[in-house]
Amino acid sequence: MGDVVKKIVSIGSWIALIVLSFCALAGEVYSVPTYVSVIALFLSFTSADIAMRPISEKRDEFSPSVSIALFLLTPFVLVLPYYENKLLISELLPQFDIPLISSVGIGCVLVGAVITFFGRTQLGRFGGPKIVVEEDHKLITKGIYNYIRHPMYLGYLVLFSGFCLSFRSYIITVLIASGLFEVFRRRMNLEERLLEREFGEEYRSYMGRTKRLIPFLY
Repeated sequence: MGDVVKKIVSIGSWIALIVLSFCALAGEVYSVPTYVSVIALFLSFTSADIAMRPISEKRDEFSPSVSIALFLLTPFVLVLPYYENKLLISELLPQFDIPLISSVGIGCVLVGAVITFFGRTQLGRFGGPKIVVEEDHKLITKGIYNYIRHPMYLGYLVLFSGFCLSFRSYIITVLIASGLFEVFRRRMNLEERLLEREFGEEYRSYMGRTKRLIPFLY
């Protein structure tokens, strides 16, 4: 199967999984224009990112079973912010059910997508979803990588948090962001070990002058 066909299948499967999960578990979202908009944005950006990712033939150093589980669980987890708002915020805490929060969430989705695209574009063919070191792997330290080492993880953290926040969900937003951060933290640890082994002092020096996700902080 060619790379283009693989990407088309991946994008189609991803869109179907998200759309059908909302249809089955929270079909009411499709009657709310704000929710429809954020779901459409989320699917557009994540699908575009799948299309941009290079495909490596090497074995992923991160557990494939964990990646598959996350892929399958994601759409069901993304339904939870809707139910937090429906059952808790709008019913018991209406003072926090503020429409402006949805706009902030959509803004975060846009910002997260931009960060992700910058990171993916600047890595080029080394920016695939697998954690691998290619035969002619090069260390990218310019552009956004001059400031942080893992912009794509930052982008997805902001994007997913914004998606949840757009439903005016607070507890689930924090829980999902925390869980996603823990997954990314494990991936970052693994990536950095592999790159340090490959590039040695060059990578250690790079680590010494940059942060993982947030300049000057972390």
